[in-house]
Amino acid sequence: GLTGAKLGCSEGGCGACTVMLSEWDNKTNEVLHRPVNSCIYPLAACEGKAVTTVEGVGSTHTKLHPLQERIARMHGTQCGFCTPGFVMAAYTLLRNHPNPTEAEIQESLDGNLCRCTGYRPILDAIKTFCTGGKVEVAKTQEAHDDIEDICPSSGLPCSCKDPPPPDATDAHKLTQLSPYHADTEATFPEALITHPRRMLCFRGPRSIWLRPANLAQLLEMKAKHPHGQLVVGNTEVALEGEAGKGKLHTKERSNVFIYAGDVPELKENIVGEDCV
Repeated sequence: GLTGAKLGCSEGGCGACTVMLSEWDNKTNEVLHRPVNSCIYPLAACEGKAVTTVEGVGSTHTKLHPLQERIARMHGTQCGFCTPGFVMAAYTLLRNHPNPTEAEIQESLDGNLCRCTGYRPILDAIKTFCTGGKVEVAKTQEAHDDIEDICPSSGLPCSCKDPPPPDATDAHKLTQLSPYHADTEATFPEALITHPRRMLCFRGPRSIWLRPANLAQLLEMKAKHPHGQLVVGNTEVALEGEAGKGKLHTKERSNVFIYAGDVPELKENIVGEDCV
């Protein structure tokens, strides 16, 4: 099986389980990529979408993706448990913005936690993509200019800021890294472009999952099941199930779940003269 995505917090909070979810937007005629926490994202909600795990990005058995290579070469991984999540969060950003800004990089990693690296080497590695795929030695060296002359271990003044000899710097080694070409990424499955968006109903032994395809169907399902739980990010239902040791519902909760994440009318903002 695919074991790249890691189960960390089981609450969608650490990002170790991050995968990329891709779907076709009929309004813009473009593919939308977004990172999701697979530990709480319902499998039924993946219908009509493409799921990419870290194995689909690259591996040592085939070939490392430039993102994976740079994180590894720039010491962005230590214990390695969180690394697949960081790779997938950054990879999703690159699929949407091949030349991201530093602000976009930092925002894309908001949902990922690391207890080893202190984030600096991870950010340094991903920031090399800000130049359009060209690894610039100077920028890597400049990344150390804002480090204070205080030892991170002892808290006392030291010479940690002094750069090592040029032939031993990571910046020197970076000149040998593979360039990044956004046009070589895997293409979105053509079958999913024409995949019909329709009302879905999954019935299990303990619960019913409904997926309306538009606002009218959503209102109809909610009227038919007034106590049905609305699900979008699944941050509530999934955590209740975890706390209840796998029980998807209790006596106080309905066993009908209505997924509103694929309702197009709820994904746009309409600004009027006197309202939004």
